[in-house]
Amino acid sequence: MDINVTGICITIVVGVIAIALSIYFGLRSFTNSITKRVDETKNSIVLELSGIKENIVKIITRVDDVWQLASVLLMKGQAGGTVEVELKNFGKTRISAELAKDETRYIIQTEKGKLMGGAIDKISKGTTLAKTEL
Repeated sequence: MDINVTGICITIVVGVIAIALSIYFGLRSFTNSITKRVDETKNSIVLELSGIKENIVKIITRVDDVWQLASVLLMKGQAGGTVEVELKNFGKTRISAELAKDETRYIIQTEKGKLMGGAIDKISKGTTLAKTEL
């Protein structure tokens, strides 16, 4: 074999190896930058969604407490007496009913937290509580 042919073959092989290495390292750095951008975007989305999740949990807890309180107030078949329930935000809650000639008075005592009388009055007017009592 001629030395010139051998030199050309070695040059071509070295050139092909150099091109392959440059393509490999170029693609590797390109995918690393894309991966960093995707990770940053994912982290920002997760941070935003975690705040929404916490708010939804708070709302669900509050709705559950109001529902439990309203369901105790609307229980049928009780002429009077005291009912005790455990509510998440209010703790041990006692609800007493005092029957009078023209009305029924409900006394609500909570272990912790505050109850707004106007809100409870609004709930009772928006439901069939008055019809149930009659």
